[in-house]
Amino acid sequence: EVRQLLVQSGAQGVTSAPKVDTDPPMTAVFLSGLQGSNGWYVGEVTVNLIVTDIDGPEDVSATYYSLDGGVNQNYLAPIAVSGDGAHTISFYSVDKAGNAEPPNTVTIKIDSTPPTLTCPTGVTVEFVSEAGAPATFTATATDLVSLVTMTLTPPPGSLFPIGASPVHVQATDAAGNIAQCAFDVTVLGARGVKSNILAELVTLRATATTRIDCWELDEAIEDMIDALGLDDPRAPHWVQDAHRAPNCRNHHRHPRIPLWLDETHVNRDAAWWVFSSEKDAVKELLEIIRAKKSRIPDATAQNLINRIVKCDRLLAVVSLEEATAAGAKPKRIDQAQRELAQGDQDAAAGRAAQAIEHYWRAWFLAAYAAPDFVRTLDQ
Repeated sequence: EVRQLLVQSGAQGVTSAPKVDTDPPMTAVFLSGLQGSNGWYVGEVTVNLIVTDIDGPEDVSATYYSLDGGVNQNYLAPIAVSGDGAHTISFYSVDKAGNAEPPNTVTIKIDSTPPTLTCPTGVTVEFVSEAGAPATFTATATDLVSLVTMTLTPPPGSLFPIGASPVHVQATDAAGNIAQCAFDVTVLGARGVKSNILAELVTLRATATTRIDCWELDEAIEDMIDALGLDDPRAPHWVQDAHRAPNCRNHHRHPRIPLWLDETHVNRDAAWWVFSSEKDAVKELLEIIRAKKSRIPDATAQNLINRIVKCDRLLAVVSLEEATAAGAKPKRIDQAQRELAQGDQDAAAGRAAQAIEHYWRAWFLAAYAAPDFVRTLDQ
């Protein structure tokens, strides 16, 4: 060895006594694999153990390791570690003199699986103004290994326009694995809300017991069927089943054309029928509130009335906004705005039927450049 050669060459200060080996080896660990975020790996990790000894590599006797608290094994080749979760490897080396280094440990965090993300099938709300409505919703994300952060765009509580709007959701775990989903938030406009009202009227009629409630609800149902143009074989079965023959004779005389273009627009040639039918429905519901023998809570009937009035206001506001944007005559716009304001006053004072009349007039004045005469809904 080097020390014996130095002695033989006459080097000073070098003892010829046999050397006593008291120095243990040192083992270093090297990890390789596809790295994610925050110290996590997102796949299998290869563990290499490299041993050094002050007396040379031939002095190393063996290297041992254990995985996740298992039995010690002789290290002969790189170790493959897989499976989601935190894994611990303990290792140490021993030299030929029996010197063993203190055990070393390394923790390997693996998360190769994206979070489990669940979106709602869809969220539907009724409009609160011509701008749309706020919507609240949530999605759920779980991960068996690491913490998850979730982003929803737009976030819950955002204002959504009338119609369907997509919400995109992304969940990211600590390792950087990503899951995505999407769903629609649908804000119902006037047509959708009136469809809801019709369904609620049908439900109320199914449990009505007094003569006044049965009769007025039957009339209101026919009125709303008329307002929606659902008196045809293509209507949903529950609408067809809601018809009451004695109440049909004064209904279903509207023009045989589509009444609605979309959620906020009625056919110009059938608008009078829509507004008129809804005004009649409001009158029937007001009779229920006035009737002493009615068993329907006043608050229930009033809620239906308020929503019908709000729908007709929406139709008027949309018509007025579009007329203004199209450069309609200022005088015409001013007249429509005055009718809208009068409708708001009537609605606030509880005069629902009168409010609908003014909203009809506002719609008409905005939708047509002439004439100045507006047919009343009672004609």
